[in-house]
Amino acid sequence: MRLEKEIRFMLKRVAIFAIMTPLVSCASSLPTERRDYILSRPHGWVDLTVNDQSIPDVNKSDKDTEKTKPYSCSVSVSVNSESFLNLSVYPDGDKPLYTVSSGFRFPVPVGAHALRVQYTNCRADESGNRKKVETVLPVAIHQDMVTSISFANEEFVNGGEKPNPEITLEKLADMLKEKR
Repeated sequence: MRLEKEIRFMLKRVAIFAIMTPLVSCASSLPTERRDYILSRPHGWVDLTVNDQSIPDVNKSDKDTEKTKPYSCSVSVSVNSESFLNLSVYPDGDKPLYTVSSGFRFPVPVGAHALRVQYTNCRADESGNRKKVETVLPVAIHQDMVTSISFANEEFVNGGEKPNPEITLEKLADMLKEKR
């Protein structure tokens, strides 16, 4: 009886995941036709995480020294000069230091690539003017692998790759049996 409840619970989670996955994939700025083309050929994934815990007030404009909370920050990614992502993340908090905790996952063709990541409007120079953080990372994308890129200490770093886990109902049932 308990195993049946656990399986129902896991199936509900899988159903929610199955419903949400297309919605999340639509959030990418990569055109659907390009994404579908990449997905139909050997590809891996890039998992980009922005976890910025120290966003200061920034000047309202380049000509103004009055400071304010950044309204939004832009994250853009290009792979070999082709735009893959250009979206906003939004600082949280009522007073500085504000935070951003967000992320994106998108497919990339298998092979060696130059990944250019830009993060703008959330960081400030010594004068309080908004600045762009830009990092170019060489990445090797392998089929069915996930390459982790994360924002750390004012730059993006390659955290390496790991297998992209495939979850099936059979694997879920096996995992539940092992728990018993």
